[in-house]
Formats: sequence, C-alpha cells, structure tokens
Amino acid sequence: MNIFGLDPHSAKPLYRQLYQELRSAVLEKRLVAGQRLPSTRALASQLKISRNTVLNAYEQLIAEGCIYGKIGSGNYVANISVAPATQESKTRKRILSKRGKILAETMVSLPSKHGAKFSFRPGTPALEMFPFPLWGKLLSRSLRRLRARDFHYGDAQGYLPLREAIAAYLNRSRGARCQADRVLIVSGSQQALDLCCRVFLDAADTVWMEDPGYKGARAALKTSGARVISVPIDEEGLQWKAIKNSQAPRCIYITPSHQFPLGITMSLQRRLALLEFAQKQKAWIIEDDYDSEFRYDGRPLAALQGLDQNDRVLYMGTFSKVMFAGLRLGYLIVPSDLVGAFANAKAVADRHSPILEQAALAEFISSGRFERHIREMRRVYARRQKQLVDSVNYFLRKDLQLQPGSAGMHLIGWLRKGLSDKAVSREAALHGIEVPALSFYSERELERDGLLLGYSALPPNRIVQGIEALANVIGGL
Repeated sequence: MNIFGLDPHSAKPLYRQLYQELRSAVLEKRLVAGQRLPSTRALASQLKISRNTVLNAYEQLIAEGCIYGKIGSGNYVANISVAPATQESKTRKRILSKRGKILAETMVSLPSKHGAKFSFRPGTPALEMFPFPLWGKLLSRSLRRLRARDFHYGDAQGYLPLREAIAAYLNRSRGARCQADRVLIVSGSQQALDLCCRVFLDAADTVWMEDPGYKGARAALKTSGARVISVPIDEEGLQWKAIKNSQAPRCIYITPSHQFPLGITMSLQRRLALLEFAQKQKAWIIEDDYDSEFRYDGRPLAALQGLDQNDRVLYMGTFSKVMFAGLRLGYLIVPSDLVGAFANAKAVADRHSPILEQAALAEFISSGRFERHIREMRRVYARRQKQLVDSVNYFLRKDLQLQPGSAGMHLIGWLRKGLSDKAVSREAALHGIEVPALSFYSERELERDGLLLGYSALPPNRIVQGIEALANVIGGL
C-alpha cells in the first residue's frame, strides 16, 4: 500500500512528491523529533519505487534541516519548532504602507474577458497578422550572433543597436529630436510612467492629466503619492486653462497625437501654448504616443517632443500596439542631462530589459520589416474600421452614434440618451461581448455615455457578428 499517496502518473517527479509528504509530516508533528526513519532501501522496497528516488528526497530534507543523519545509524527527524496559526493571525488585517494601501485599492486596467466571443477591447493588435515565423527566425539568429558577454548584466539604458534603430525610426517617422544616447529601453509604457514618477515626483506633488484618460497612467501617478488633477478635454485637446485654484503642476501627462480615449488630436496652437506654459512653470510634460503609427489620412503628426526647444518633454512609446503586448518592450526619450537618473531608476527597478528580444527587435526595425508591418496594419485596420462603422449604422443606427476616425485602433460610440454605458457593458459581458464603458476612464460625470469599440483585433466578419449581437443586447435593455 502506498501510504504516502505517490502518483506515478503525475507530472511532478516522484522524489519531489515523497519529499513534500515527509516534510509535511515533520512540520505537522506526525513524525516526532528524534524518530528514526526507514532506511532508503527499506522505504524504496515498501513504496515499490527506486532507491535513488528516496535518496533524492532524503538529501533535500537533510539540506533543509528537516531530518539529520548519523553515521552508521540512519536518518532521524529533526526537532523543529513551528509557531501554530492563531485565530488572530487568520483574521487580522495586514498592515501596509501608505503606498501599499493605494496600490491595493487602485485598478490599473479594465479586467480582460478572455472568454469573450467578441472582444471590442481597444488597443489590441491583430495577432494573426503578425509575422511570428519571421520573429522566431530573428530570435534564433540573435541567439547565434550575440556574444557570451551579452548575456551578463547589461546596460540599464538598453541594447545600443536597438536604441540606435529606435532613434532613427522616430526621427524619420515622428519628427522627434532624438539620438541613441537619449533613448531608454523599458518594459512597456507602464514602466516608462513608473520611472517618470520615481525620478520626478515626491509625495503630494501636483500632476495634471487628461480626463477622461488612460487608467494605467492615473494608477502610476496616484500610487506615487502625487495629487492628480483631472483636466477636461475639448475639441483642441487638453483644456488646462479650465483648471482653477490648483497648484502649479510638477508634471503633465498627455496623449496629444490621439487622445485616449476620445481620439482628439491636439491642435498646433494648443501644443505651442502648452510648451510655453510648461517652460514658465518649470513643469515636465510626459507625452504618451501609444498608437500614433496608425493614421489613415496622411502621415502621422509630428510629436510634441519635436517642437520642444527647452527639453521639458519626455516622449514614451510602446511596441505592444504595433507588435504584441507580450513582448513587454517600449522606449522613453529623455533630456540628455536626465539620462543618468533614468538609467539608475531603471537599474533599480529591474536592471535592464531582456537582451534576446532587444537584439531581435533591433534587426526587425533596422531591416525595414517593422515599418512594412505597420504599413500593412494601417491598410487592415482602415478596412476594419470601415466595417465597424457600416455595421453600427446598419444594426444600431438609433442607439449608437459612431463616426469614422482618422487614426487609432478604436472609435467612441455615443449612446442615445437614457442608455447607461455601464449597464450596456455589463449586460454585453453576460452575452460574451467585451465592450468597455467610456465612463470607466472618466473621473467626472460625462454629459453623454459612450462605448469604446476597438476594431483592430477582429476580422470583418466577426465585427459584423459582434455588432449584431450587441444590437440584440441593447434592444433588450
């Protein structure tokens, strides 16, 4: 009889199963201190397992101090004191730091509905269109080409060929003022935001950000201890002159090229005025250029950072929207005199980003395949956006007002008066449709409720089916 309940069909090795069973018996005092254990040969025979299996389990237990051996005598249970769990320890509240409490209570992003039949979640790329076979080859080639020393701890600022490729790309495509020595490779835009908070913000500093706005940015700013002021948006972008009786901001977070989530492009006049304001107030501007590559009526607009003559703008971007989110690579362009501070902050956070993926991405960009992929995605997403607009106009004309957009990966659908976006989103989720409510991204009450309709991840036929299903949901409310 197998008294330890070992399962030979389990993926867990037998020696590990035996070790865990014996360790639990020692800690729970089912085996008492000083008790002699069976010899490895005897226990192996009793359990009908290999003696090496028992030897491995015993060696692990000896290494941890659960049992000890006596030469010529055998193995014995060690005397281990384990504090029992009290009722108080089971029910007490954990004592967190102030920042820990804020972190525990802050929602970073909308929970993903992985089982949804139709996901209109914004910012999700068409993964089926990404050249994964090519990416696999680039990873393999990078593995062969990198030297042994490249796999030691590296430069916190990032792999130099990748920084050079990103700088050249941004200068050519976004009108940024950028050299490789100002580029910092980060683990996506969320880390870029976190590093800005670490370097710039002290507790109770004032930060301005768009409202409605990106939830991840608000979470990073809020958990830094900063006082976050919500700034409304009008047809020209950030309406900071509407803010009254507020301290001058230490930082201003914006998405000027394609405001998230409303999709507004900040006018040139408003951009220049914001740069002048930031210079006068000695404030830092964090420019999040999260999906500027996808513009359907001409070239992407020049970055705000390219207009900045006083080095007050930090420019951040991510490869999550143009490639795939699991890559976890992005970039932050910082003023020359701040490179050292940001590199140190990156080193404290996680030393540096993974070298193999950086090397593969450097070749993907420098070979021209990256921009070729972007051009193809622009064509694909333009067709999918048109299909979304046509489908909404056909199935939801009375309930949802949707206009085509010139950029991005989602559109805002304005609901008819009387419909709650939260109620629609909640009911849609029950029917397997993921469609976020606009109010989720807003700190103040909106004049009109709306839905975020991401179209980039769904093929045209699925867009039609999903909008028809959404129409049935709304019709039942």
